Amino acid sequence: MDHIAYSHLYLAYEQPSQVREGNWHQLTSKIIFCLPSVLTVVSVLGNVTTSLAALSDRSRDFPVVELQNRLKELGYFPKNVKSTGFFGTITQEALAEFQCANNLLSNGILDSETSAKLESGEAQPASPQISIKLLRLGSSNGCVKQLQLQLAALGYYRGNINGRFEYSTQVAVQQFQQDSSLEADGIVGVVTRKVLNDKVKDI
Repeated sequence: MDHIAYSHLYLAYEQPSQVREGNWHQLTSKIIFCLPSVLTVVSVLGNVTTSLAALSDRSRDFPVVELQNRLKELGYFPKNVKSTGFFGTITQEALAEFQCANNLLSNGILDSETSAKLESGEAQPASPQISIKLLRLGSSNGCVKQLQLQLAALGYYRGNINGRFEYSTQVAVQQFQQDSSLEADGIVGVVTRKVLNDKVKDI
Protein backbone atom coordinates (compact mmCIF):
# COMPACT_ATOMS: atom_id res chain seq x y z
CA MET A 1 0.00 0.00 0.00
CA ASP A 2 2.83 2.43 0.90
CA HIS A 3 4.55 1.58 -2.38
CA ILE A 4 1.38 2.32 -4.37
CA ALA A 5 0.86 5.62 -2.58
CA TYR A 6 4.47 6.64 -3.19
CA SER A 7 4.29 5.66 -6.86
CA HIS A 8 1.10 7.71 -7.30
CA LEU A 9 2.72 10.80 -5.83
CA TYR A 10 5.87 10.25 -7.86
CA LEU A 11 3.99 10.06 -11.15
CA ALA A 12 1.73 12.98 -10.30
CA TYR A 13 4.51 15.45 -9.56
CA GLU A 14 7.62 14.35 -11.46
CA GLN A 15 8.54 12.73 -14.74
CA PRO A 16 11.38 10.20 -14.50
CA SER A 17 13.75 12.46 -16.41
CA GLN A 18 13.09 15.36 -14.04
CA VAL A 19 14.11 13.60 -10.84
CA ARG A 20 17.66 14.71 -10.24
CA GLU A 21 19.62 15.69 -7.21
CA GLY A 22 18.78 19.35 -7.65
CA ASN A 23 14.99 18.99 -7.25
CA TRP A 24 14.93 16.05 -4.79
CA HIS A 25 14.04 18.35 -1.89
CA GLN A 26 11.11 19.76 -3.85
CA LEU A 27 9.76 16.27 -4.55
CA THR A 28 10.19 15.28 -0.90
CA SER A 29 8.26 18.31 0.33
CA LYS A 30 5.35 17.46 -1.99
CA ILE A 31 5.25 13.89 -0.75
CA ILE A 32 5.22 15.05 2.88
CA PHE A 33 2.43 17.53 2.08
CA CYS A 34 0.21 14.82 0.60
CA LEU A 35 1.08 12.04 3.05
CA PRO A 36 -1.72 12.78 5.60
CA SER A 37 -4.37 12.36 2.88
CA VAL A 38 -2.84 9.08 1.77
CA LEU A 39 -2.74 7.76 5.33
CA THR A 40 -6.39 8.74 5.84
CA VAL A 41 -7.42 6.75 2.76
CA VAL A 42 -5.41 3.73 3.95
CA SER A 43 -7.07 3.93 7.39
CA VAL A 44 -10.58 4.10 5.91
CA LEU A 45 -9.89 1.16 3.60
CA GLY A 46 -8.66 -0.85 6.58
CA ASN A 47 -11.89 -0.21 8.50
CA VAL A 48 -14.02 -1.15 5.50
CA THR A 49 -12.05 -4.38 5.06
CA THR A 50 -12.65 -5.30 8.71
CA SER A 51 -16.40 -4.71 8.40
CA LEU A 52 -16.64 -6.70 5.17
CA ALA A 53 -14.76 -9.62 6.73
CA ALA A 54 -17.56 -10.02 9.29
CA LEU A 55 -20.10 -10.51 6.51
CA SER A 56 -18.63 -13.75 5.13
CA ASP A 57 -19.44 -14.87 1.58
CA ARG A 58 -23.17 -14.97 2.31
CA SER A 59 -23.35 -11.14 2.10
CA ARG A 60 -23.68 -11.49 -1.67
CA ASP A 61 -26.96 -13.36 -1.19
CA PHE A 62 -28.17 -11.43 1.85
CA PRO A 63 -27.62 -7.64 1.37
CA VAL A 64 -26.93 -5.72 4.58
CA VAL A 65 -30.10 -3.62 4.33
CA GLU A 66 -32.20 -6.79 4.10
CA LEU A 67 -30.25 -8.25 7.02
CA GLN A 68 -30.93 -5.16 9.15
CA ASN A 69 -34.62 -5.14 8.22
CA ARG A 70 -34.94 -8.84 9.06
CA LEU A 71 -33.25 -8.33 12.41
CA LYS A 72 -35.67 -5.47 13.06
CA GLU A 73 -38.63 -7.71 12.33
CA LEU A 74 -37.32 -10.20 14.87
CA GLY A 75 -36.62 -7.52 17.49
CA TYR A 76 -32.81 -7.63 17.53
CA PHE A 77 -31.98 -4.49 15.58
CA PRO A 78 -33.18 -1.15 17.08
CA LYS A 79 -36.32 -0.01 15.26
CA ASN A 80 -35.37 3.66 15.70
CA VAL A 81 -32.10 3.14 13.80
CA LYS A 82 -32.26 3.47 10.02
CA SER A 83 -31.22 0.47 7.92
CA THR A 84 -28.23 2.02 6.17
CA GLY A 85 -26.61 -1.01 4.58
CA PHE A 86 -23.43 -0.49 6.62
CA PHE A 87 -22.29 -3.52 8.60
CA GLY A 88 -21.09 -1.80 11.77
CA THR A 89 -21.09 -2.48 15.50
CA ILE A 90 -24.89 -2.20 15.93
CA THR A 91 -25.55 -4.73 13.18
CA GLN A 92 -22.86 -7.11 14.38
CA GLU A 93 -24.14 -7.06 17.97
CA ALA A 94 -27.73 -7.57 16.79
CA LEU A 95 -26.62 -10.51 14.66
CA ALA A 96 -24.68 -12.01 17.59
CA GLU A 97 -27.76 -11.78 19.79
CA PHE A 98 -29.87 -13.43 17.09
CA GLN A 99 -27.34 -16.25 16.90
CA CYS A 100 -27.39 -16.56 20.68
CA ALA A 101 -31.16 -16.93 20.80
CA ASN A 102 -31.20 -19.41 17.92
CA ASN A 103 -28.50 -21.68 19.35
CA LEU A 104 -25.94 -20.72 16.71
CA LEU A 105 -22.32 -19.82 17.33
CA SER A 106 -22.64 -16.24 18.59
CA ASN A 107 -19.77 -14.54 16.78
CA GLY A 108 -21.57 -11.80 14.83
CA ILE A 109 -20.53 -13.27 11.47
CA LEU A 110 -23.11 -13.87 8.75
CA ASP A 111 -22.19 -17.43 7.79
CA SER A 112 -24.32 -19.84 5.76
CA GLU A 113 -25.97 -21.43 8.81
CA THR A 114 -26.99 -18.06 10.23
CA SER A 115 -28.26 -16.87 6.86
CA ALA A 116 -30.37 -20.00 6.45
CA LYS A 117 -31.89 -19.56 9.89
CA LEU A 118 -32.72 -15.91 9.19
CA GLU A 119 -34.48 -16.86 5.97
CA SER A 120 -36.41 -19.72 7.53
CA GLY A 121 -39.73 -19.56 9.33
CA GLU A 122 -38.10 -21.08 12.42
CA ALA A 123 -36.08 -18.01 13.41
CA GLN A 124 -36.68 -17.20 17.08
CA PRO A 125 -37.60 -13.56 17.84
CA ALA A 126 -35.85 -11.57 20.54
CA SER A 127 -36.81 -12.43 24.11
CA PRO A 128 -36.02 -10.64 27.39
CA GLN A 129 -35.10 -14.05 28.83
CA ILE A 130 -32.30 -14.56 26.32
CA SER A 131 -29.46 -12.07 26.33
CA ILE A 132 -25.77 -12.05 25.51
CA LYS A 133 -25.24 -9.69 28.46
CA LEU A 134 -25.34 -12.34 31.21
CA LEU A 135 -24.36 -16.02 31.15
CA ARG A 136 -24.46 -18.28 34.18
CA LEU A 137 -24.98 -21.88 35.32
CA GLY A 138 -28.02 -23.24 33.47
CA SER A 139 -27.76 -20.94 30.43
CA SER A 140 -28.06 -22.77 27.14
CA ASN A 141 -27.64 -20.96 23.83
CA GLY A 142 -25.20 -19.95 21.11
CA CYS A 143 -23.56 -17.40 23.41
CA VAL A 144 -22.44 -20.19 25.73
CA LYS A 145 -20.98 -22.04 22.75
CA GLN A 146 -18.93 -18.97 21.85
CA LEU A 147 -17.87 -18.63 25.50
CA GLN A 148 -16.70 -22.24 25.60
CA LEU A 149 -14.66 -21.77 22.43
CA GLN A 150 -12.97 -18.69 23.88
CA LEU A 151 -12.19 -20.39 27.19
CA ALA A 152 -10.85 -23.42 25.32
CA ALA A 153 -8.61 -21.19 23.18
CA LEU A 154 -7.15 -19.73 26.39
CA GLY A 155 -6.65 -23.16 27.94
CA TYR A 156 -9.33 -22.94 30.65
CA TYR A 157 -11.97 -25.25 29.19
CA ARG A 158 -11.49 -28.82 27.96
CA GLY A 159 -15.08 -30.04 27.85
CA ASN A 160 -17.57 -30.40 25.03
CA ILE A 161 -18.49 -27.33 22.99
CA ASN A 162 -22.22 -27.92 23.42
CA GLY A 163 -23.67 -24.49 24.25
CA ARG A 164 -24.72 -25.59 27.74
CA PHE A 165 -23.40 -23.69 30.76
CA GLU A 166 -22.72 -26.64 33.03
CA TYR A 167 -20.46 -27.07 36.04
CA SER A 168 -17.33 -27.58 33.94
CA THR A 169 -17.98 -24.28 32.15
CA GLN A 170 -18.58 -22.50 35.45
CA VAL A 171 -15.28 -23.78 36.88
CA ALA A 172 -13.45 -22.59 33.75
CA VAL A 173 -15.06 -19.15 34.05
CA GLN A 174 -14.16 -18.89 37.72
CA GLN A 175 -10.53 -19.83 37.03
CA PHE A 176 -10.35 -17.25 34.25
CA GLN A 177 -11.87 -14.58 36.49
CA GLN A 178 -9.45 -15.40 39.30
CA ASP A 179 -6.43 -15.19 36.99
CA SER A 180 -7.76 -11.88 35.61
CA SER A 181 -8.24 -10.34 39.08
CA LEU A 182 -12.04 -10.31 38.68
CA GLU A 183 -14.71 -11.43 41.11
CA ALA A 184 -14.72 -15.23 40.67
CA ASP A 185 -18.49 -15.73 40.79
CA GLY A 186 -18.70 -17.90 37.66
CA ILE A 187 -21.10 -15.46 36.00
CA VAL A 188 -20.19 -13.90 32.67
CA GLY A 189 -21.35 -10.31 32.64
CA VAL A 190 -20.20 -7.24 30.73
CA VAL A 191 -16.85 -6.91 32.54
CA THR A 192 -15.85 -10.57 32.30
CA ARG A 193 -16.87 -10.70 28.64
CA LYS A 194 -14.81 -7.61 27.78
CA VAL A 195 -11.68 -8.97 29.50
CA LEU A 196 -12.22 -12.34 27.83
CA ASN A 197 -12.64 -10.80 24.38
CA ASP A 198 -9.50 -8.68 24.85
CA LYS A 199 -7.40 -11.67 25.87
CA VAL A 200 -8.65 -13.82 22.99
CA LYS A 201 -7.62 -11.07 20.55
CA ASP A 202 -4.07 -11.23 21.90
CA ILE A 203 -3.52 -14.93 21.16
